[in-house]
Parts: sequence; structure tokens; C-alpha cells
Amino acid sequence: MRRLILAIWVFLGLLCTNGIAQTNNEFIQIGVNNGLSQNSVHDIFQDSKGFLWIATADGFNRYDGIRFKVYKHRYGDTASTNIPADYIQAGIQEDSNENLWLIAGDNLVQFNKRNNRFHTVYNLRSNPLFSFNNNQCFLMPVRDEMWVFGAGHTILKVQIHSKKVQLMKLPAGVQHVFKEGNGNRLFVNMPNGCNQLIPESMQLVPTGIRDSVHSISGIGDYGWAYISSNTIRLYHAPTRTTRELKTMNETAGVKDAQFVNITSWNNNLLFVVVSGKGLLKYDLKHDKTTFFSSIPGDPGSLSINYIRKTFIDRSDNLWLATEGGGLSKLDLKHRKFNSYPIGVFNIQNPANLMIKSIFAHGSTIYAGTFAKGLYMIDTATLEVRVKHYPKAGNKSATGPITVLYQDTRKRLWMNAGNVIGYTNMQTGEWIAYDTLPESNDNVYSIYEVAPDTFMIGCLKRVYRVIALPNGRVKLDDSKVYQHPGIKGLVQSIVPNGKGEWYIGIVENGFRRCLIQGDTFQMLDSGMMQTGVRHFYPDVANGWVWIASDNGLIAYNEHTRKFVLFDESDGLSNSHVYAILPESNHAIWISTNKGLNRIEFEKHPDKMVAIRSVQVFTQKNGLQSNEFNSGAWFAYNRSQMIFGGVTGINWFNNRQIVSNHHKPEVVLTGVLVNEQPVQTDTAVQYLTTLRLPHQQNALSVTFAALEFTNPEVNQYAYRMAGADDDWVQGSHEVRYAGLSPGTYRLWVKASNNDGVWGEPRQLLKIIIEPPFWQTWWFKVLAVILITSLTAMGVRYIIRKRVKEKMRALEMQQALNEERLRISRDMHDEMGTGLTKISLLSEVARQSELGATGDKTLGMLQDITGTARGLTQKMGEIIWMLNPVNDTLDSLAAYLKEYVFLTTDALNLDVVTDFPDQIPSVKLSHEKRRQLLLVTREALHNALKHSKATQLIFALEVQPHGFQFVFSDNGTGFSSSEKQSLNGKHNGLKNMQWRMEQINGFFTVESEPGKGTTLLYGIEEV
Repeated sequence: MRRLILAIWVFLGLLCTNGIAQTNNEFIQIGVNNGLSQNSVHDIFQDSKGFLWIATADGFNRYDGIRFKVYKHRYGDTASTNIPADYIQAGIQEDSNENLWLIAGDNLVQFNKRNNRFHTVYNLRSNPLFSFNNNQCFLMPVRDEMWVFGAGHTILKVQIHSKKVQLMKLPAGVQHVFKEGNGNRLFVNMPNGCNQLIPESMQLVPTGIRDSVHSISGIGDYGWAYISSNTIRLYHAPTRTTRELKTMNETAGVKDAQFVNITSWNNNLLFVVVSGKGLLKYDLKHDKTTFFSSIPGDPGSLSINYIRKTFIDRSDNLWLATEGGGLSKLDLKHRKFNSYPIGVFNIQNPANLMIKSIFAHGSTIYAGTFAKGLYMIDTATLEVRVKHYPKAGNKSATGPITVLYQDTRKRLWMNAGNVIGYTNMQTGEWIAYDTLPESNDNVYSIYEVAPDTFMIGCLKRVYRVIALPNGRVKLDDSKVYQHPGIKGLVQSIVPNGKGEWYIGIVENGFRRCLIQGDTFQMLDSGMMQTGVRHFYPDVANGWVWIASDNGLIAYNEHTRKFVLFDESDGLSNSHVYAILPESNHAIWISTNKGLNRIEFEKHPDKMVAIRSVQVFTQKNGLQSNEFNSGAWFAYNRSQMIFGGVTGINWFNNRQIVSNHHKPEVVLTGVLVNEQPVQTDTAVQYLTTLRLPHQQNALSVTFAALEFTNPEVNQYAYRMAGADDDWVQGSHEVRYAGLSPGTYRLWVKASNNDGVWGEPRQLLKIIIEPPFWQTWWFKVLAVILITSLTAMGVRYIIRKRVKEKMRALEMQQALNEERLRISRDMHDEMGTGLTKISLLSEVARQSELGATGDKTLGMLQDITGTARGLTQKMGEIIWMLNPVNDTLDSLAAYLKEYVFLTTDALNLDVVTDFPDQIPSVKLSHEKRRQLLLVTREALHNALKHSKATQLIFALEVQPHGFQFVFSDNGTGFSSSEKQSLNGKHNGLKNMQWRMEQINGFFTVESEPGKGTTLLYGIEEV
């Protein structure tokens, strides 16, 4: 208690005098500037997937640690899927089907997270038997029901599936019903005290507390912490005793305040909401009280003092829902690093507190700054005292304190610019000191090389300083240590345990020296172009660790070989300021990008090799990422202090415990071709996405639902089907031009301490191929190609066969034509020539004895026969000429043939042919058969009919034609026509000829009435 009062007294005193205020500075504020819909927050809830849901006075919010998704009422939209109001009350709950239940305005609403639809279930003011009060109403899931508790003694029960509503009375004697802080247990006040209400059976279980309770929270096997009569009390269940935590309401700032809510964590910490004033934390284990409130200008304090709800998430973060201040978050897990001035800020001068040197004794840390004097910080009480040291020759300026060192006599040596001496450790006042010769010089390093004898490193050289027996400090003028090989800013002086000293020079490497009395001998030097800032002689392993501007160096002074480690070996930065050992296999280094814990091992070839590097940055609680030369101190191998450009960090490396909460990764967004994916399923429940081939550009966002420090959560992803290995990245991935196929997006994430969760398949993506790449199309294509190929082959084969058949037919027709011509030549020409030969022979023999008339007759026969042969030859030539392959040419030839044959006869010949005869193509065979039929008809008429008149006509029909050949001769009967005695063979031959060319042939004849022949082709 005295410690607490002292801390508050120091707080107020420093605020009034030095302008320094001590605050918690541990809260993170989240509000409308971060995407929250409004800063008036009524409730916080974490669902089964890990999302945080925030009820505000202007919308319903979902938070994934990266962004907020806001659900608001759409004005004028009366659909049941619309949230009925933007004013969301406290009391968010989740049922067994993962539906959220909330109170929007006066309405009980169910929110289906799978399709992002709201369903208004019941108006809570519609039933006068249910007493609805905005501030006292809360929900509780019970089996397949959602219970709504109001201000009265009636419970509203709603069936989750059917939405059927019924009212139920609380047990008799219940005075007040309330829910456990950050829990789901129900409690009621009865005349006999506080009881737990088991909703499934409506059974009342006594807690043992006889008081009327306002708020309660369980603290494990110990019992209960509760608020009663505006006091904080503990009920010890094993002994059934109650004690009051009186220190609570005696704490400055909360006296006479009203306690409204209590929440416990880890069976040790109690958090009590103080109405309108802030938050009280009580550490049961250490009996320590801390009060948090809003401090203007301090971003690490509460955002506002009006707290409506406390909530602890699954990663052990405390969330505060405030009225007007949004959300405030506090990490309850053990802090890795204590910080100063994280928790301290300078109101009058907010400039950075650059630390240049550090020393610690007991619970006090001495921090030398660049221009703000010496800070003396009590780590137990957080009391801060500041001592300023005017610079020599300039009383208004403070020299940089770059050296803090305790000698063997327990004196604290320090400098203030060019002044060097030792001080009173309690007050910081100088006891004895001396001044460097040059006013602009400064002391950067110091070490006691012998009792009361010190080597100090300055801006350009080293000096020897002696503590005289009379208590004075004297800068030695003998220049014993001013070796010509030592030039430049001497940042570090460290012994190697062998009577030798390592001297580190900024931008000029290192020197190894031997000092014996007034003898100063240079033994070794190296890395002349490298700035050397610190040494750690690792005697156990046989090498010296060197902190340099180019990396961490392991140097073997016997072989003079070294190994350099930098970013390529896992270091966060190659500018190394200091090295502190943790064990024979681990060291800590400070850099320009945080602290590194390095585990190493001996290596047969490289002397030493790094096994692992653990990086800590400002996001892990460090004062800054940038540290400083000379700003380090180690109590021992576990308790360490490092200083940087904005303050100091002290920690126990054995108590650095990683956050064991592995993050659950969830899908938060999918864009297809830069447009939100169109689906009835909410994105976080989407498992499979099927897309056409042209929609192959994807942007996928996800989040690790671990809220300790979401900014440093890491992500790795692998798209199976596109990536061969895991890819380190952010919470968003993009893939463009995905080929048709099946892909699986796997994602894993780490928390703020680099602890990785299990990989999870977030999404299966199926890019449908275009129809021409589908299996059925390929099968059909193969079938079609095979069919077409077969048909083509068949067509080619048939074509070739037809061509061969046609060639054979043509060859056969040609052979038949040649045979016909040969027969005709033989029959016609041969007969005629034989006749001529015989007549000539007879005429020759007749010359000897025959009369002249007989010879003349024979010569006339020869002439006629020759003329007939000429006619036959003309017929053959005409029929062979392709120019005559038309109907009009045939008609002209037949007409001429008839006239020429009957010209010398006493016979009336009449022809009747159309004026326009179509040039219908007729084959050679058709013309030949028509000619022969016509010639046979004319021959029969002239030979047998005894006719005086012949009529030869041509009738052209739509698709064919016919010739009409008639005479007025003797005619014949039908019985004669059908006789089989060999007569009328000419008619049969004519009919046969017309059948050969698919023509027709008819005969009409009666005795004494002449004969008519009809022949032609019906379809040309």
C-alpha cells in the first residue's frame, strides 16, 4: 500500500515539477479512424470462428484484426434480411447453428452468418408481460432456445428453428438476475444471498455468498470475486469466508466512485469498471492495485473513462467497450520487455529520450541521455528522478552522458560531455571530477585497468585517469596510452581476461594492446575500415565476439581468422551496437532493427555457425527498433538492459515466453476479375469456387484471428496447382491468368511472436475449361474426327472405285463402240465393198461377152453401193462427233436423213418439227439408237407399206420428247404384230433398241389404215 501511495505521490509530484507523468501507456485505442462505425460501443463478442463482433449506436461491426465490416440498416428497406435498426444493444450471443442473436433497436434479431442475412424475430416492446430495458437486457443460449432476460421477472424464450416465442417466470423469490462477467453463468439475488441459476433445470445452486451481488466473476478453486454495496469482495469457497479489498476504494482517483462490473482473468487479475472514471486492476498474487484512466495526449492510456463492457478474448486480450471512445485493448499476457519511457512521456518537450549509457544497481536503472541529463528509474515503483549536468563553459547546456561505469570500489563513474569523474549514486551529485583538455571532446568508453587507474576512450585518442588518494580525480598528462596507432572515436575498451585489452574505434577497426604499468604495447589490429563498437571475449568457446557496423564478427586471436554474420545469416540488421551473453551457446545483440537473440554452435570448418536468430522489434514492446552504442548493461546472464533512441528496455530472458495462442486463419474476401465474387454464401464459409475459364484473375484476402498484435502477424500461402512451395506474404494474394484446372489455396499464419498455426485449406478453386477443352468435347471431337476420317476414307475409296468403275465402263463402252464400229464397218462397209468387188468382177467378165446394157446396170449398182457406203460413213462420223450430242442436232440430222432417202421416190413426205427445239444433251448411245430406230422405221415403210405419204414429227414434252413416224400404207393387224413366225423382227429390234436407252416404243396399225410408230424418251 505504501508503495502504491508513493508511486501516486511521485506521479503527481513529477507532473507538477519536471513535466513527466507516469501512465500505464499499455492500451491500444481502436475507433472510427480505424474503420469502426461509431465510437459509442455497447458490446463485444467473439464467435466460434474467432471474429470479434462489436455492437455500436450506429451499426453492427465485424472485426478480423485488419479491417471492420459494417452492417447497417438500409433506409426504406422493409425486407426481413435487413437489420431493422442501427442502434445495437448489449447482449450479442451465438446459437448452436453459428447464428448470431442481437438486439437492434427494440427488436430481437437473428443474423445468419452463412448468408449475411438478418431476420427480425420479435419486437421486445410488443408484449406488456415482458419488461424490456435497454441497459439491463441480455441474451443467453440454452439448448435449442435463445433466452432473453429483461428488467422484470419474466424470461422470453425463442425456439431457434421455429422462432416460436413463449414467456416463462423466474423462480419465486428472485430479486435480480445477472450474468457472470466475461462468462455465461447466470446468477440471481435471493433473500438468502447470491445463487447460481442452472437454466436447463431452473435449479438454484447457492454460492455461499450472503450479500446482494451487483456483479460477480469466478476465480477458480478460490471462489468468487464480486461487487456488493459498492465494495469489492472475495469469497473463499473452501473456507466459506469473505474479505473486502479495501484498498480498492482508497486508491486515488476512485475514491467515492461507483463500481459497476468485475471480470477476472487467469484466477489472479481482477478488472473492475469504475463508473465514469476508468478501470481498476487488482493483482491478487502480488496484492497490487493499478488504476487506468484516460490521459489527454497519451495514446497508451484509456481512450475515455466511460466503460460499458469488459471482454477477454481467446488470446488473453482485454477489450473495453467505451461510450464515445471506441475500443481499448490491453494485452494480459506476460510482458517480454519492460520499457521506459513507454508509460512515461514528456508533456512539455515530447522529443525522443536518446539513451547513450546505462548502469543498474538493485532496482534502480541509471540512464545517461544525449542532452537531458541522468535519469534514475526505480523499476519497482517506477519513480523517476532526473539530474542535469551543465556543460563546462555553458551552464544552459547539458553535456551528453555517454559513460556510466562502476569501479572495484563501487564508485559510479560517468561523464557529462568533456567532464569525467564519479558521483553520489543516491543523488547523482559529483564527488570528484576532471575535465578533458579540449572543450568539444567527449568520453565514450572507460575501464579500470588497475586499481584507481582508468583508461578512457575519447573523440580522437585514449587517456589515463587516476583516482588520487585524496579523493580527487586527475587526467594524466603523461600521455602513456596515447599510441600513434590509436586514432579516432574510441567507442569500447574491454579486457580479454589475459591481461590484454581490446579497443574498438568507430570507422577504424580494433586494436589489441598489452598494458603493464606505464608500458603500452600494441599486439594486434584488424578490420581497419570497419567501425567497431563493442567486444565480448567468449573465453568458453575460444573466440571474441565483435559488434561492428558491418555485422557480428567472431574473431580468433590466435589464428587471426574471423567469421562475419549479417542479414544473409538471419540477423535483422548488420549494424551491431552491443553484445551480451545469455549462455555458452546464445548471445543477445542490439542493432538498428531491434534486438536479436542468436543461438550458435561450433563448426569444424567455419569456427562457429548460427543455429537460429530470434528477432524482437518495436512491435514486440521495444522502445524503438534503433538502439545505441554504449547503451547496454547486464546484471547477469539473464537480466539485461538495452538503450536506444527513445528510451530503454529491461527484461529477464528466462521469462520471455512466446504467445502460445496459434492463430486461426479465415477467408475474408474474394475478388474475381477485380469484382466481388457473386455467391449466396458468406465469404468466410465459402469452401469451393467454380469459375468459367475467362474469370481466371483472383484476389483473395484472409486474416489471422489472433488479436494480440495483428500488425505483426505473419502469413504464408501456397496455391496447390500453381505454387511449388510456400510463399511468405501479406494477408492478400493475387493470381492472374490461371489456366483451367483445380487449385487449392492453403494458408498458415503466425501470431505476434512468430508461433505458426496449422496450415489450412481456405478455398478450392475450379477454373472450368472452355467447351473445346472439356472431356466430352474432346471425346466427341475424337469421335467426329474419326467418323469424318472414316467417311473421308470411305468417300475417297468409293470415289476411287467409282472412278475405276467409270474408267472401266468407259473403257468397256469404248471397246463396245469400237466393236460396234468394227461390226458396222464390217456389216455395212464390208458388204458394200464385197458387192462392189463382185459387181466389178462380173462387169469385167461381162465385157467379154455381155451386152452393154447389162454392163451398164452393173456399173449403176456399183455406184449405188459406193454412195450407200459414203452415207454409212457419214452416219458413223456424225454419231462420233460430240458437237452433235443434242436433241436439236439429232432432229435436224434425222429430218435431213428422211428427206435425202425419199427424195428420188414418188412419195409425199411431211415433217412436223417445233421451231425451237431445246438443246437437250443426249449421249452418243441414245443418238445412235434413235437414229437406227428412225432408219428402220423409214426402211420398213418404204419396203412394206406401199404408202403414198409419210409423216415424220417431233413432239417436245416438259421432261422428254417423242418421234412420230406414220404412213398411209397397207398396215397390219395386231395378231400379225404378235406372231412368232419371224415376221416383224424389225419392230422387235426397234423396241429392244429403245429399251436400251430407257425409252419407249409403241406401234399403232390396222389393215388398210397405215401404221404409226411412237418412240422417244420420257425423262431426259
